Amino acid sequence: MRNIDKIRTSLGLDNIYGLYFSHKGLSSLMPLQRQDRPGGRAADPKCDPLTASCQRDGMSLEPIASPEPEELALFRPVEIEQKKKELNRPLPVDCETQAYRLRISPVGHQVNLPVYLAGERPAATYLDITLEPGAEAAITLVTAKTEEPIFLNISLEENSRLDLNLIKMPGYISWQLLSYRVAVATGASLRQHAVNLDSSVYQAGQVFLRGEGAEARTQTAAFVNSFESQRFDMTIRHEVPHTVSDMFNHGVIMAEGFGCFAGRGVIIKGAYGSKADQDSRFLALDPAAKAEAYPVLIIDEYDVEAGHAGSVGQMDAESLFYLQSRGLTLDEAHSLITAGYLFPILHDMARCVPALKQTVAYLQQRVIEKVSL
Repeated sequence: MRNIDKIRTSLGLDNIYGLYFSHKGLSSLMPLQRQDRPGGRAADPKCDPLTASCQRDGMSLEPIASPEPEELALFRPVEIEQKKKELNRPLPVDCETQAYRLRISPVGHQVNLPVYLAGERPAATYLDITLEPGAEAAITLVTAKTEEPIFLNISLEENSRLDLNLIKMPGYISWQLLSYRVAVATGASLRQHAVNLDSSVYQAGQVFLRGEGAEARTQTAAFVNSFESQRFDMTIRHEVPHTVSDMFNHGVIMAEGFGCFAGRGVIIKGAYGSKADQDSRFLALDPAAKAEAYPVLIIDEYDVEAGHAGSVGQMDAESLFYLQSRGLTLDEAHSLITAGYLFPILHDMARCVPALKQTVAYLQQRVIEKVSL
């Protein structure tokens, strides 16, 4: 069985068509079962495997010219790079890219689209994604083994909604270099979940709330193995009144591992009535584990609500004592607390996108395996 088939089966995505990027580039728009037609099977799309120019089910996909270096430079974040240590794997901005444009129109149901990037890639992947007014989509990006950079340039037009799920496939340990920019228009909303349970990662997001009523809610679940490094950099910028943002990040770190959450909420002058919240926490399972949390608020307006919280700590002795008093062993208490640190993000992913219920169950099982002592 091919790796891509193993991944799709494990995550329960066999019956949802998706984009698969192999070492040759985009290989197909998989003709899999449609979710709004139970038991029905869609016809093969008219796609050229090399050019991937096609239209289907409210989506259009076409290759585009590679972005110029100055365009890619916009994807390089500043928050982590200005901190104490230099990154040993920064996102490049002068690399070769294989670029595609994806447009999703309103079709009366939510579009569920897994996007797989697996194996070694000859170039970076650049996806320009637009949700037209009123469109609803769940895009689940699954990566395995690939270390080449991934750039997502996303535009959410008026009253559209995107659930963006970023999953590093457990068991395929490799660097993941990912940067995305999202522009959110009036009445549109972004809900993003990121899950990485073993690999090193450098993930950066920039979200621009550019229309009244725009919302962005991001959640990250990170399990950092021994000697691995996971860095997450997120900036959400409120540019107009009455916009809402929320960042919620939880990480667990093994011995000699390193984790970093850098969050920046920016409310510019004139963005009154906006709300910005952050919560970034790391649980260190060993004194040798290292973590950093940088919650930042930059506010240039009075009539707003904003707050942040950040912590790095070890297992709480009182919680361990309480669980043992209820009949659990010390090892069972450790495992329960550790799993409970990450499960809320996974549960929320399943709540937002019911089609990912089996995906979440698989990820939960991987967490349980990791925390079982």
